[in-house]
Amino acid sequence: MYRSETTRAEGKKRERGGRTAPDQHPPILYVPESFDPEAVLPDDLTQYADHARWLVHTIYQRRVFDRRHRDDFIPLKAAYLRRVLPWHRYTDILAALAAAGVLEIDRHYIKHEESRKYRLAAGLRAETHRRHPVTHAGLARKLVKLREAKAAEVTLDVHRHLWSNLHRVEIDFTNVRRDLCDRPELVHQAEVLHDRQYHFHADEYGRVHTNLTNLSRALRPYLSVGGSPLVNLDIRNSQPLLLSVLVVNWCVNGGGLSPLHSFHLDRERDALYLDIPEDFFSKKQSLNCSDTNPSPSHTLYDVKLHAVLHGLGLPEDLLRYIGLTQEGRFYEYLMRQAAVPPARRDDFKREFFGKVLFCKNHERYVEGRAFEGLFPSVAGVIREIKREDYTQASKLLQRVESSLVINRVVRRLMEALPDAFVATIHDSVLTTRDVAGEVEAAVRREFGRVGLTPTLRWEEYRSPCRRVAV
Repeated sequence: MYRSETTRAEGKKRERGGRTAPDQHPPILYVPESFDPEAVLPDDLTQYADHARWLVHTIYQRRVFDRRHRDDFIPLKAAYLRRVLPWHRYTDILAALAAAGVLEIDRHYIKHEESRKYRLAAGLRAETHRRHPVTHAGLARKLVKLREAKAAEVTLDVHRHLWSNLHRVEIDFTNVRRDLCDRPELVHQAEVLHDRQYHFHADEYGRVHTNLTNLSRALRPYLSVGGSPLVNLDIRNSQPLLLSVLVVNWCVNGGGLSPLHSFHLDRERDALYLDIPEDFFSKKQSLNCSDTNPSPSHTLYDVKLHAVLHGLGLPEDLLRYIGLTQEGRFYEYLMRQAAVPPARRDDFKREFFGKVLFCKNHERYVEGRAFEGLFPSVAGVIREIKREDYTQASKLLQRVESSLVINRVVRRLMEALPDAFVATIHDSVLTTRDVAGEVEAAVRREFGRVGLTPTLRWEEYRSPCRRVAV
């Protein structure tokens, strides 16, 4: 097992929400086995061999970590290329690599809107990649400065906390290479993490993108923190459930939205902020909001949420929608209504988002009409949100996700358990087994503040060979 090089002393110095020490790990490039820039560049450009490696490395990295198909072109802004490649020769380097059959270039671009796109030549796309430490001193300095600049952009305390926790992750790279030797792209993802080439980006919607968010599920069993295997707390039907937050917010505010970071129900009476025993939040129970008489087996907290939601006078189809998403049965219900076979669940999920939530209002698909017939109030709110800009629904859902998962759940844990390992994979939370109960309680409490009781599934990664779902 390869362990993090963060020392015990450094761990003690880590303040709550603080930033880790700057990365001291030298930049490493990953290039196809057969790629030899000295052999393909003209004599006057061979001094920039490492720069050519960096360009090939960047294209490959973007494809692997953005989970693109190996034949996809990768957009790269000219301004970004000029920050790393020598500005007076960067077009010559590109031209030489294209002429040598290393790169293919889609030269179409729209100024300030769409960049030129690049991909590796067909013969290099499927090759195993090898690591190459940067030897060009000037390029190494540039890459270190770029890395430091990216780290300086992480300014929000809860984002710094997640950035710090990323540095604690260990990966069993020896067993990855043994078990997944026939899957070179997965081995490459693991090698980047093993080499501590960390990636962390907080986008404009508050979500974070890291080595972990882009990591294949197949690699999670090989992860650990301090020798402890990890647990992923997955929220069932998470995106439809987050849409519930948006729709209830809209209805409560009479056709508008209150700030998502401060939204909670029954503000005047503070009904959801009463002193409720913490163990009520850790019950693995769900509530069907279409029931008018909740079962006695539900916790006091569930009953309170049930009463609050019904007291708002929400439409019955919205309450039914909330119930299905809370219980993790939404997709199955919709598939039965549309006579979609269970084997097509993954395809159906993708089509639901593309043809119901994220399409333009004038685009009327069969899936959208079916959804509107079952949940007219929910569909109506979606149409209103997309009236001026059809991308607004997806943007708001990302805001809801980051508000609840990062700015509420992770923040609560950062304050209550500052030394506990917590990482987010967008709408799920990765942690260690010893604090998984407290993490689940925090998830339930923060979703409860906006009126919801999610169904959570524990995915325990016990060994490289077996994943256990609880």
